[in-house]
Amino acid sequence: KKLKEYKVKWKVLNTKDFGIPQNRERIYIVGSVNGANIFDNLKKRESPSLQEFIDRTDTCRETPQPFIKKRLSKILNEGTVYINAGFNYNGYPNGHLSCPCLLAGSTHCFFNVHMMRKMNVKEWLMMQGFSLPFTQVVSDRQMKKQIGNSMSVNVVKEIIKELMKIQKIKKN
Repeated sequence: KKLKEYKVKWKVLNTKDFGIPQNRERIYIVGSVNGANIFDNLKKRESPSLQEFIDRTDTCRETPQPFIKKRLSKILNEGTVYINAGFNYNGYPNGHLSCPCLLAGSTHCFFNVHMMRKMNVKEWLMMQGFSLPFTQVVSDRQMKKQIGNSMSVNVVKEIIKELMKIQKIKKN
């Protein structure tokens, strides 16, 4: 209330609209001094192919656990790349276009269908827009939880770019 010159705006944004093929809708809330709606000027861009987000250097294969096998049998689209086997109601009709939303509580459920293994940390990082290489100082499970709880880097970058433009305008 003391900072009356700040105006707060909010909008639900999806990571897949900002260059990363992950279907991750989140609410973003931003306060700006001049009340400009920075969400109106965000530059959306198409995502590259989901195939580019497969870590092909990780060639380990694993026999899927029974609950994962069950989900694999329900896949509707042969091109599906990643699944969250924790959800039994989804056949991934658009699984060739985007990854399901990464969730901190489902670290053991995300599966790379093409490589027949769980999604690795590198794939989780790429799906959130983190730069590689990335220094990991915790276990894989903890790292995936942290990634699942994080905001998508690509979306935050666009918001910050717009805020910086507003700041420059105000100074001039």
